[in-house]
Amino acid sequence: MVFLKETYDMKKVTFHSLSLEELKNNLISQQADDSLYFFQYQHMLSFAKSVDEFCEARFTQLALMTYGWMPTMLKKVDINHIERSIQIINKLKCDTEYRQNISTKDLDTLKSCTNNSYVGLSKLLHMVMPEHFPIWDSRVANALECSNYDLARNSGKYTAYIDMMRNRIEHENLERLHYIVQDKHGFKISKLRALEYSLFCYNQK
Repeated sequence: MVFLKETYDMKKVTFHSLSLEELKNNLISQQADDSLYFFQYQHMLSFAKSVDEFCEARFTQLALMTYGWMPTMLKKVDINHIERSIQIINKLKCDTEYRQNISTKDLDTLKSCTNNSYVGLSKLLHMVMPEHFPIWDSRVANALECSNYDLARNSGKYTAYIDMMRNRIEHENLERLHYIVQDKHGFKISKLRALEYSLFCYNQK
């Protein structure tokens, strides 16, 4: 099955929809060695999975790990929002309805502890819940032909992206794509990660 729409509109945000065939063919042609990237990703996932309930120390450690994986440092943390951010993360882990319908207000609280950036926040949430939250960054936005303007600050783009990705996971057969990307990683990954990584790699040399 391929994604037949040329564009995907969510919450007044438009994404170009690459077919699964396009994504698979691009992945097969990729020659880059991402072994270190996968090695680091696996250990961050393992750390997040080992935490039954986040506390201030574990939340801070994961945020620092996440930014150690990015081109920029973690410099902006609203200390007054850390306690509430920890409550939000722990509730997201165990409350399905809340996870599906988290408010912009709560996302903004989390964002205030991750450089005030939805890009950084998306990576932290992904490490904790890789089956539910995809990574959001400029390479993914470029693949979707979504403007990079205000990428890190725009809640509408981030939440629309989450909805679009979850919708594709639910309604498309990603088994082959999942197999290809998981084989590249060398360990078990979520279907959401497979789709996000295939967008991350699109048209990259």
